[in-house]
Amino acid sequence: MAERNEVDQFDDADIIRNGDTVIIQLETKKQQAVTVHDGEVLQTTFGALPHSYLIGRPFGCKVLTMNGRGYVHALRLTPELWTVNLPHRTQIIYAHDISMIVTLLELQPGKIVVESGTGSGSLSHALARAVKPTGHLFTYEFHEERARTARQEFDSHGIGEHVTVTFNDVLKNGYYLENIADAVVLDLPMSEKAICHAKKVLKNDRGRLCSFSPCIEQAQQTCATLHAQGFYGKVIVRFIVHRVFHLTTGFCFKVVMYSLSVCRNCAHWLWVVILRSTM
Repeated sequence: MAERNEVDQFDDADIIRNGDTVIIQLETKKQQAVTVHDGEVLQTTFGALPHSYLIGRPFGCKVLTMNGRGYVHALRLTPELWTVNLPHRTQIIYAHDISMIVTLLELQPGKIVVESGTGSGSLSHALARAVKPTGHLFTYEFHEERARTARQEFDSHGIGEHVTVTFNDVLKNGYYLENIADAVVLDLPMSEKAICHAKKVLKNDRGRLCSFSPCIEQAQQTCATLHAQGFYGKVIVRFIVHRVFHLTTGFCFKVVMYSLSVCRNCAHWLWVVILRSTM
């Protein structure tokens, strides 16, 4: 039996091991995240699938069920697939927004990122992947149980050494860190109240800040506070999701459009990326 050790599932695992988290592709639009434990059985619409059928098999393989009447595909865990299949403890940020955040924050291996609002860990997984193996993610969550669960998931997925989870209310207590971060991400209610703390944790000579806001009023408050705190380079990004029906295939596709202008009357979610002043 292939036993699991602390190997990063995103990059290093070639075969499925006991204890791995695997994404089971059941149907075209149906997936399920499963933690593999020898002796357990997954019940599917195609029949029973013992976890032992998965252990030792390569990621991406097709696995027949016990009755031989159906099969599933066992996919490697990625941040994108985890976002789709994770257990929701809070509202989450999805892949098309995460990609823009990672790009505009200019994240790369070796960077230090501080995140406020771990939540369900959707964005956290992508941030950790972007900065590892030499960088680090410090993520803060004010809800103790959510912080504990997120820490367990990071360890289970093999990225625990790249992520530090702290149970703390950033709005009240700050980060307990100073002059360390290349980027700060705020996904909080009243995120403007955390900007003074974010300024302390960002490196003195450079740094970027992203605030994900649910409405234009909060974005405006955030911009005003950033200006008062000496930040510059404010960019408000609006995203609009259009659904396009393909007449030939019958599938419905999502087309994401980004607008880099300040929106005065907008019902869509907004987020702001700001380059910190070097003054």
